[in-house]
Amino acid sequence: LEMSYHAIISRWMGSTLGIDTKSFRLSKLTEEQTEQVKDLSAEWYGLQMFLEDRRISNLRDIENICRQVKPDVIFVDYIQRMYTGKGDNRAIELDFIINRLKSLAVHQQAVVIAATQVKREVDKKGTVELADIKDSSALEMAADMVILMNVQSEDMVSSEILLDVAKSRHTSRCKFVVHYNKVFQQ
Repeated sequence: LEMSYHAIISRWMGSTLGIDTKSFRLSKLTEEQTEQVKDLSAEWYGLQMFLEDRRISNLRDIENICRQVKPDVIFVDYIQRMYTGKGDNRAIELDFIINRLKSLAVHQQAVVIAATQVKREVDKKGTVELADIKDSSALEMAADMVILMNVQSEDMVSSEILLDVAKSRHTSRCKFVVHYNKVFQQ
């Protein structure tokens, strides 16, 4: 919600090429880096990628875009921000949205990856659990997989993040640590 498609692409390119994303933002690429970007752009030219950076939060708009584009993956950032325009009961509306997204995924033969909010109390606890997801009952029932992220440690350059597969229909529960390099967005 906070990034334009230009920012997403520059972060993705920076991550892929190992170029500090700050260099992209400030347009301070060396000649060699500029050539790397051109080469990567040529490689990516054939990718079927559609980035919608408008603040679409209406379920109908997402369904219409998916009918036109026929994506393999649909990213929703974030699910509590969506609405249908009907109903006064938010829990029922969110349940409807979640089930429609699941139906859309099956119909389009696509994967839906939806970010979600957690309750404010998590900041005090320091860890995220399945019950901490806002409106978790509907999400928990519909999701094939739920991955929780807990920042273990961080500094100006990197973070250590615990990924907890808290629910999975196809695998057992597991936890693992990933290292995130903030400079290269990797």
